[in-house]
Amino acid sequence: MGLKASLSLAACLAVLGNVCLAGLGQPQPLSPNWQASSEVQPPVEAPRTNPVQSSQREPEIDALALRAMLPKAPTGERMCADVDRLASLNLTADARMLLNAMRGFCNLPTTDVSSTDIRRALKDRDIAFKVHGESFTIFQRGPVDDPEIIRMRGVSQGPETCCSIQNGVWRRFEGTDLWVMRLRLKGLRYATISQQTSRSLDPTPSTSFTYRGELAPAGPAKVETLKGKIERYEVFSPQLNETRSVVVYVPPREDQDYRFPVVISEGGDAENFASISEALVKDGKIRPVILVGVVAGNDGIVGPPRAVPQHVARAQDYSPNRPDSTFKQYMSFLVETVRPMLIDRFSASEQRMDWVVTGASQGGALALNAALERSDIFGHSWPMSIAGTNPEFGTFANSVMKSKFRISAGYYEEAFLVNSQLATTAIQNSGGDVEARWFSDGHNPDQWDRAFADNLMVVFPSEEVVEPTK
Repeated sequence: MGLKASLSLAACLAVLGNVCLAGLGQPQPLSPNWQASSEVQPPVEAPRTNPVQSSQREPEIDALALRAMLPKAPTGERMCADVDRLASLNLTADARMLLNAMRGFCNLPTTDVSSTDIRRALKDRDIAFKVHGESFTIFQRGPVDDPEIIRMRGVSQGPETCCSIQNGVWRRFEGTDLWVMRLRLKGLRYATISQQTSRSLDPTPSTSFTYRGELAPAGPAKVETLKGKIERYEVFSPQLNETRSVVVYVPPREDQDYRFPVVISEGGDAENFASISEALVKDGKIRPVILVGVVAGNDGIVGPPRAVPQHVARAQDYSPNRPDSTFKQYMSFLVETVRPMLIDRFSASEQRMDWVVTGASQGGALALNAALERSDIFGHSWPMSIAGTNPEFGTFANSVMKSKFRISAGYYEEAFLVNSQLATTAIQNSGGDVEARWFSDGHNPDQWDRAFADNLMVVFPSEEVVEPTK
């Protein structure tokens, strides 16, 4: 059934995008050996109906039918009451997976909140929060966000806000710049939530907050000062006919015969990941690896940008399914230009199983697509919080056997979570090698740091085990 399921899913995605969940069949259980003991359990499972009873009652409801039963609203604006009333229905496995995702992140009423309450919560800040049980309330001050961004976030209105919580029901008090939103978030005690009032400006104490539950796992250790070298290069791409910015981190090299594994990180976050990598090497947990930060879209172009906004230019590079896609050219740039440079100049390994492609959000979609497109180059793919730039799942049956996938996402980023679960199930149904992990987090760098560190320790463990440094 694997090939049939993959092909039907591909056709469905071509029409319905993120909402398509039908046709997956019964997903195989995930391998349990990548679940940390401190990790939160999944949101409360929808009750499973007794098979004997189900045959005497209504037929099973699939995911598309389940969505149709909800009041029409953007993805991020479902009310908890509407979602909870569906829990007793006789659901297929894919519908149950969707319902559990929706129950872990849904909206609660804010009619009890006044503008005075918001001003009292904010004081001299622009954003604040309040926690009560599984209820998480965000108070914010600011103008209405850009209409195009609001559409992309899947909400009807809201202020500019980023990043753990991407969507939800914002209520604005007429004649003011005051906003309030209240969510039910499963596993809040295990969660880390970081939010700020701007996507582009650096956060300050008055424009951001970080909530960390009392049982939230600590993030990976990071070194304060890198011993390795990190440099930015301007590399001409004949495939794209553009000069692109490429950041390369090379760790200290003690053995001149050593050939470094390579992790290409889409999004250009090489310096942050380098601080994690060096700490793991210092503690004897991993082998040294080269990290490459590649910035897609206009932000990565040295010279005149493309005549489209950054989010469109980035999607052009990352998605093979757009009519204006530059994905093939971008992949050729990575494989035919960047890879030889790393091998010749920085002693990178030529072994396929020493090459990884990773990324978060749209970069997560690229990490998935890249491994499907060039599994002959990338032995590993670590997609995190896969965005709506959907891959062509029908190709899984051809190439999925060659790459090893480690997929992760957060319970509080429903669209990204569902995409990541779809990809996991499609790989499983095609007989591929995949591990998956779900965090009590939103669209948050904290979860990506933890997933990245765990992936390094599993895939590139140190050949010698040493005691951690003090």
